[in-house]
Amino acid sequence: LNTDIAGAHNVGLRTALMLTGVATQADLATSHVQPDAVYADLPALIAAWA
Repeated sequence: LNTDIAGAHNVGLRTALMLTGVATQADLATSHVQPDAVYADLPALIAAWA
């Protein structure tokens, strides 16, 4: 969250987080850095954007 998501926000990009990597729902609850969208996995992201 503090690297990829924050970096994208710093340059004006929208962000999506997949919960298959390092960040968890618990991390989201305590972080001041928040993605624009959160997906459980890649199929969920693809379904939402298709």
